[in-house]
Amino acid sequence: MIRKLRLENFRGVVKGEIELDKLTILVGPNNSGRTTILEALFLAPNPFRMVPYFPMTAAELLAENHRALNEKGYTFLINRYTAEKAVIGVDDTEITLYKMWPGIIVLVNHQPPGFALSKWIINEMELFYVGTLEAGGSAKGVGKLLLTPNTLMFSTKLVGFAHEYLRQVWIEISNKGYTAAVAKDVSRYVAEDYVNLTVEPFMGGELSLFAMLSDGTRVRLSDLGAGVHLYVVNRLLYEHYRPEVVLWDDVETYLNPRLLSHVAEWFADLVDEGKQVVVSTHSLEAVKTLTTFVEDATVLVTLLRDGVLKWMRVKPDKLRKWSRAGIDPRYAEVFLL
Repeated sequence: MIRKLRLENFRGVVKGEIELDKLTILVGPNNSGRTTILEALFLAPNPFRMVPYFPMTAAELLAENHRALNEKGYTFLINRYTAEKAVIGVDDTEITLYKMWPGIIVLVNHQPPGFALSKWIINEMELFYVGTLEAGGSAKGVGKLLLTPNTLMFSTKLVGFAHEYLRQVWIEISNKGYTAAVAKDVSRYVAEDYVNLTVEPFMGGELSLFAMLSDGTRVRLSDLGAGVHLYVVNRLLYEHYRPEVVLWDDVETYLNPRLLSHVAEWFADLVDEGKQVVVSTHSLEAVKTLTTFVEDATVLVTLLRDGVLKWMRVKPDKLRKWSRAGIDPRYAEVFLL
């Protein structure tokens, strides 16, 4: 389990350190560092590892997700695009992103077991070369090693990247029983009886993802409610990839109360299995639901001020007292300044 995350000049965070639990819920105003925390945790196992979003490494996925117009490269990972380096520290492991024209080199502070990485000495520090994030947008490095527990990030923004990946590996996830299991699972929370998920031709012969009903009819996955669509895609990715840590940005988005309760139950099952979950949310109702199903969940109110990440741990019972008193912890300045 990841217990501590330290950031230095990573995206909008100049410095900050945060402690994590089995289920950590990040709450705070906009631009409070919540998504940056999740993205750091997503990169940390290895920016060059392949992730279940087609056809990308972890670093390439974040670059595509943040891309505007036609620019390429990874300077968005460095604070204000100008800092000399950025550091992601996960417990005792430090991943350093050094700007080295025309790209960014990625180094780690220890030699991973089973790998012989090149040694670099920078500022009298002994570091080991993992790979290079090139200015043209490609990411080339040692993709098979894991520097920290493996993570997988979910977000509404990433669903489009997941569709093509699922199509590519469909026979594998279907034959392992994941598609039928997820279809039956989601049927318990909607007014339809799905028995399986399929990939089949649609109009013009192009392939699409479908949910199959018990009478044999099909409905495109994209034509289901947005919450069902999101949940099904995320569950399929999880079942296929099986990370140690699940990350979900804005977990309440598109989920009605009943489906959110089901997600909370799933998180509780993951925690019982020894997995770790870190989510962000704007919704106090989501916080209430998640903490109801996982009693020892940790709620962290975050704030980013002048690049310094601040946070405060709030127990669920205290959060409920605040709510009854009309105090909204999303206005984090009240508590952290």
